[in-house]
Amino acid sequence: MQPGRSVFGLEATIGGQTSQFLLDTGASTTLLSPTLRQRLKLTGSPVQTTDLNYAVAGKDCPQMTAARLKLPVVNIGSSEVRGLEALQFDQALIPDHADGILGMDILGQFSLIIDPQQRQLSLNLPRSLSPAERLRAIPLEAKSGVMLAQLRINDQGHFRVLVDTGAGSTFISPAVADGGGPGPRPAPAHSKCWAFVAWRMRRSPSVPSASLGPH
Repeated sequence: MQPGRSVFGLEATIGGQTSQFLLDTGASTTLLSPTLRQRLKLTGSPVQTTDLNYAVAGKDCPQMTAARLKLPVVNIGSSEVRGLEALQFDQALIPDHADGILGMDILGQFSLIIDPQQRQLSLNLPRSLSPAERLRAIPLEAKSGVMLAQLRINDQGHFRVLVDTGAGSTFISPAVADGGGPGPRPAPAHSKCWAFVAWRMRRSPSVPSASLGPH
């Protein structure tokens, strides 16, 4: 994996074209940039705007249009995925000048191991965990194509949180911030339309302590 400004990127090959993608477990669907779509010569069908409310963040999103694309063979290292679709937004920006975003429709095909310290991604065949591994594992809940976990903040909770490698920071809702007691800090407003980056927030709270699963 290659570090971007705030999230990790990696190379993937689609239809013989090797391109740079962001690794985003918070995206249910893989995204392609308009430039990559043109290089791959992919045709697509339009997507209804009402189906895209939770796909992007930013003040310029209401005018967004998108297409659904049928993907050729996708190769990530020695792993291969076939028969999937992706989205392509005409107006939304993909951070760090990446060619696309790898979402859970591809990543969820594998037993996924991400090591941020070593900057390594392992894609393995799905398997059952051993009893010892189950004791250390954090239970996840699948919802709308992404994964949720239980988080305790300042010994309060459990709060359901999105497991999102595409977010450069941890975000909590205003209701959790008000109930958990973190002090607010001003947060910059997003003036453009960003694809699968973060939910729009009014403030950035500081969190003294948080715990995830048994850790």
